[in-house]
Amino acid sequence: MQQYPVRTQISLSPSLRKLVAKKTAINKESMSEYIRKAIEIRIKSEESNDEARMKAVRAFVGAGNRKTHPHWNTDKKIRDWQRMLRKDDRY
Repeated sequence: MQQYPVRTQISLSPSLRKLVAKKTAINKESMSEYIRKAIEIRIKSEESNDEARMKAVRAFVGAGNRKTHPHWNTDKKIRDWQRMLRKDDRY
């Protein structure tokens, strides 16, 4: 079965349309093709940013060393530290 493209209508400001028209004239491509490529670039960029953000989160989470941290090197210090944080949250 053949798949057909789905048509989508968008609105552009006159100035944005002129900019796109200039680019499409230079690259000899249709406005539709230019906009499709722009959408693909944006999606890939956002996915890349999401991946980089998650990589940073994964690197940070669990990076602390309990044995050398001044508030976490004993179970009692952890409990005291947690109480201190909870007490601060009340105010």
